[in-house]
Amino acid sequence: MDFTDHQIIKPPSPEEILFLYENDLPLLKDLHAAHESRIAKAVIDPLNHGFEFPSWPLVYEMCDKWMEVFAFGGNGSSKSEIGAKMVVDALVNNPGAKIYCFAQDDAASVQIQQRYVYRYLPPEFKEKQKSSTAYLNFSLQNGFTGDKFILDVGDGTEVRECFFVKYSQYQANKSKFEGYEYGSRSAKTVNIGAWLDEYLENGELYNTLLYRIPRRGATILTTFTPINHMTPFVADKIKGSQVTKTIKVNPEAFPNSSDPKSVEWVREKKNNDKAKGGVGMVFFPSEDNPWAGFDNMITLHSHKSLTERLVRFHGIPSNIITSLFPKFSNAANVVEKRWEFDRSKHTCYMVADPAGRRSYSCLWAFVNQLGDVHIVAEFPERQTYGEWADFGSPNWRYGPASKKHIMSVKGYVKVWKEIEEEIGVKDVFERIGDSRAFATENDDSIDRFMAFEDEGMIFIPSDGRTEEVGLQMLDEWFDYDINEPLNSVNRPTLTIHKSCENLIDSIINYNSDGKKDEALKDFIDLLRYLRMTNAGEGPDHVTNQNYTVTVRGKGGY
Repeated sequence: MDFTDHQIIKPPSPEEILFLYENDLPLLKDLHAAHESRIAKAVIDPLNHGFEFPSWPLVYEMCDKWMEVFAFGGNGSSKSEIGAKMVVDALVNNPGAKIYCFAQDDAASVQIQQRYVYRYLPPEFKEKQKSSTAYLNFSLQNGFTGDKFILDVGDGTEVRECFFVKYSQYQANKSKFEGYEYGSRSAKTVNIGAWLDEYLENGELYNTLLYRIPRRGATILTTFTPINHMTPFVADKIKGSQVTKTIKVNPEAFPNSSDPKSVEWVREKKNNDKAKGGVGMVFFPSEDNPWAGFDNMITLHSHKSLTERLVRFHGIPSNIITSLFPKFSNAANVVEKRWEFDRSKHTCYMVADPAGRRSYSCLWAFVNQLGDVHIVAEFPERQTYGEWADFGSPNWRYGPASKKHIMSVKGYVKVWKEIEEEIGVKDVFERIGDSRAFATENDDSIDRFMAFEDEGMIFIPSDGRTEEVGLQMLDEWFDYDINEPLNSVNRPTLTIHKSCENLIDSIINYNSDGKKDEALKDFIDLLRYLRMTNAGEGPDHVTNQNYTVTVRGKGGY
């Protein structure tokens, strides 16, 4: 009695088989029958009886949550499998579904997309069909006849249609795609409207689809292999996203002491306040697929660079646009309600950074008795002045808010006082200025410390330690267990009022990448100066504020 070997369904051990053979043969026969039946069902009907890998439920979750979903992974990570399964799931269960599957060329369409989709069709739909309500004819050599098929599931609901399209067809006749409808009007499961495999184009087709899928509330699923490329289109989708779930790495694949112990598994980006208005991304670990030959991958690649191993083992692009603060998220750090200032409970700090030919940038923060830090206001605020930085390709550019709108120290003092009145603060406990920029003298040998002191605002110099030191210490303010629910214990130290949009944008996107994201650096510097105040201990809540800070000479205390 032989049990078929299987990567997931494990048979009894030889010792167990012998014991059952000698002591309970009927049970052994039942176990054998169940083992063989389970494997056979997974082959015959993978949609209903196949095996799921750990990342697959996350893709379903993202499709329920967002209208744009990306599945990243290396070769063999099963991203095309989940794409095909979700397409067939939507076709079988969603009345009137119309789904378009896009591929690079004929070979990719026939050999990958069409074969996978056919494999996931339930057995009752795989036979050749040709009637007034159904049409399906498939061969391994040529795929589906006419690059399409029509399903009638026989329950009296609308027929389902699936189309296979090459990206070149869009380039040849763009107007044709404007009239298509995608997805189902009465979806019972994930409402897939389009599946784009290895989309390497400039985003024009994708943006066209974005205008079509709302008609039926459908989702676009994009599966992407980032091994050799990160297109500007995909980079733009990843820009501004936040890590919402992490996964531990295999120590054999990441054996070095400097290697990460966990990496991103899910990223999300909310584009607006509308339901499903955002992007979900899942990164598929190759180890999840027991047929991917992960042990052989370790043999071939474990000695290579961290960048390449992240790509090979987890589908994380080598030049992904990431943030230095991966634990930052709107849910954990951005709050709707601004703290109401109470001098007995809060201490107010202000941080300012002159930027030469550009505007000053500033933050105001409250600190409570527990050491929690709440950023209550920024300058220039986006609602009044616009964006501090605009995303370009490939570099960030300074936006309209960075232009000088105020030309004098007196003018800045006036505007800042108005902001402080708005947030309910009469006396700022401590004002921190960039130590180098504030110490720069004008033609009259007056530095900014002295100029602002003459207008009644006293600044102290920021801590002079390196950016790297400050950024490392900022990590403490963002730290919490990202895989556990937020509560009074598991939460970050830093929160930010939602109006501080330029700061929030900078935190999400800044990666200390030289000129590429230099325009984002100003607000990160402000946060760093705040974190490094008090000799690096950070801002405190001070109960007795009945003393003043004085400035002596050029930038001293």
